Amino acid sequence: MTTDDLPLFGWTPPAPRRQVLLFPMINRVGKIRHVAKLLSTKNGDDADLYWRQIRSGLQKQLERVGATQHEIDTEIRAFFQAVQAELVRITYFDRNNGGAA
Repeated sequence: MTTDDLPLFGWTPPAPRRQVLLFPMINRVGKIRHVAKLLSTKNGDDADLYWRQIRSGLQKQLERVGATQHEIDTEIRAFFQAVQAELVRITYFDRNNGGAA
């Protein structure tokens, strides 16, 4: 029996897949507040264009660090939901604290 007959001796373990741990977009509170504040001043096509620019920037940033498309979509969706929640907070806060005396 030779080593050619025993495939176990020819086996090498696969190289470990390196995984980058992302800082979750939902935890980027300053960025979320900044985007929400600017979005609150825009309407219609201007708001849509601004959001597309933000989305494109986030996608490029996540692609550079090696995130998969599924991870990118998940992170951007969570970021968008956080921005929407911040917009609601801004609207509620302004309505209840900026009214007439």
